[in-house]
Amino acid sequence: MTRSMIRALCVRVAVILCLVVLPPVTGGGGSAAASEQITRFAADIAVQPSGDLMVTETIAVRAAGDRIRRGIYRDIPLTGPEGRRLGFSLVSADRDGHPVPTEVTWNDAGVRVRLGDPAQDLPRGNHVFTLTYRASGTLTAGEAHDLLRWEVTGTGWEFPIAEAAARVTLPGATPPAGWKAVTGAAGSGESNVDGGIGSDGALSVRSRLALPPGHGLTVAVDIPRGLAETAGAITGDEPQAADADLDLEPIAPMAGLPMVLGAVGVVLIYFGAVWWWLGRDPAAGQIIPRPMPPANMSPAAVRFVRQMGYDTRCLAAALVNMAVNGFLTIDRRADGGWQLHRTGAPDTALFPEERAVANKLFFAMAFERGLDDADGRWLRQANDALKEALEAGNNDRLFVTNRLFLGIGVALSVVAGIAMLAAIADIGSAVILGLILAAVAGIAWFLGRHVVRHARQVARGRGIGRALWFLAFTVVPALLIGLVIMVGMLAVVSVAVLAGLLALTGIAVFFAWALKAPTHDGRRVQDEIEGMAAFITQSGGAAGAAAAMADAALPPDRYLPYALALDLEQSWALGFGAALAASAAVASAGIGDVVATPHTWAWYGGGGGDPLRLSDDLGHGLTAGIDSVTTAPDGSGDGSGSSSSSSGISVGGGFGGGGGGGF
Repeated sequence: MTRSMIRALCVRVAVILCLVVLPPVTGGGGSAAASEQITRFAADIAVQPSGDLMVTETIAVRAAGDRIRRGIYRDIPLTGPEGRRLGFSLVSADRDGHPVPTEVTWNDAGVRVRLGDPAQDLPRGNHVFTLTYRASGTLTAGEAHDLLRWEVTGTGWEFPIAEAAARVTLPGATPPAGWKAVTGAAGSGESNVDGGIGSDGALSVRSRLALPPGHGLTVAVDIPRGLAETAGAITGDEPQAADADLDLEPIAPMAGLPMVLGAVGVVLIYFGAVWWWLGRDPAAGQIIPRPMPPANMSPAAVRFVRQMGYDTRCLAAALVNMAVNGFLTIDRRADGGWQLHRTGAPDTALFPEERAVANKLFFAMAFERGLDDADGRWLRQANDALKEALEAGNNDRLFVTNRLFLGIGVALSVVAGIAMLAAIADIGSAVILGLILAAVAGIAWFLGRHVVRHARQVARGRGIGRALWFLAFTVVPALLIGLVIMVGMLAVVSVAVLAGLLALTGIAVFFAWALKAPTHDGRRVQDEIEGMAAFITQSGGAAGAAAAMADAALPPDRYLPYALALDLEQSWALGFGAALAASAAVASAGIGDVVATPHTWAWYGGGGGDPLRLSDDLGHGLTAGIDSVTTAPDGSGDGSGSSSSSSGISVGGGFGGGGGGGF
């Protein structure tokens, strides 16, 4: 054997020994821990004119199942200089482009945002988490410029950061008056960064070297005075902003009437022409009672197409249909809440949009879910999935909303409103008044949505106390404030212009409804839906139920979800429901040869019951419960405060920062 062959053999033996011996020595956990890191941490920091920051952090990680098992968490301190409290509100969070479950917890030091499902393991490999939040009280008033000091990554991360980057934009694409960036541990003055101001006025910086645990990236930006509001105090020798110079002298009630008539006329002509060409409904056909729904249409789709829009009763009808088909059971808890239990049956009997709901509610082998679990997060996701599926399957095929033309009409209405105001005031005052009225209209629209929601719940016999509280402490004060604003506006806006503005608002609201129109196929489907509604209506009462049972094309309980979708659950209860209950009672007494189970509605509460009570529970209680959960705002905290200026810059000296880890 030659010398070279012996040398090659020794090298091979050494390599094999390293592969065999080193893993037991280092340990699997240590190897996984070493491989886990943040491959890229990029922050997009947009300074708002209000002085708030809109921050989007893109955190790319490599997970190995050691410390990053189910997700990551982000710690953000909220205590600024001199112990002042700063503000934070979560806007959105996702992982790999999809919404991710989040949990926000607060403490004296700041806020922790946990991104990930604590009940589901995160697949090993590379993942990208995106966190968007608003921060307030972060700017400091300086002598020559305002100052933003922002700890981009913070120094509290458990993992090394292979690359850190930040992009800072100011209002109006204004470039910073100056900037500085540093890296390193807290208090360090290292500046291992590359950066500069681009042609778009944005500052971009990037670390040259990887950042080990305990190190971070911080930027300081000088902002031209007056570009954004600051949290610092205004000194006495600085000029105060002058109030807008509006003419508050009363004007003639009919001032601007020709412009009002012309503007309203133009808007009416536009909307009328669009409705004539695009929004007219095809003529309805003859409505014949039919014992079956349109082909391949779920109860949720029936409701969606019938009213050419979505509401939460679509989800209630979908859940009841999933229960009737044996996929889940529905229980009402002692506290009035609702619980869903998956039976284990396959989802082959479900409609596609119902499978989308099931995937959001019962993912990761979950077999039980309360409507208010995790503050209703899962139900809201299921609601969004159902709405998206229904819109994708039916919009533009069975009906059209003409939203584009509605948007053009709304924009035309805005221009018409400004023209009305410009007829009685200068253009600057017209714009200011237009903004005020737009804000009032936005508040009115927001309140109107909640008034409609509460009215629906009251009509269903639920939420009367909450509705009265909302009326007394929100609607009535808002109406009084609105009345005061309208009286004050009469000092600068004539009665004719004010009436014209209200007319424009009413026209837009009316045509938002009128421009919806079924297609020719949709008209045929709507006729079939109305035929099924007529069949269920006729089934009410003993005589109607007997005839309907003879003509039924579906098992009697299969009509309940469709009745719920058509707001006819009481007709079903008086017809099919009463007939089923009666046949069950006869069977349990051993009278006649009718065969029926004593537990007619085994999918609800584990047994049968009064059909009227069943229809009330589902039509009122379940629907109101879904409506309450899906329309509840996501909880997030907020704070306010200010920070004092200081000379110099060091890691750990600015807002932001903190760190994070895995869980």
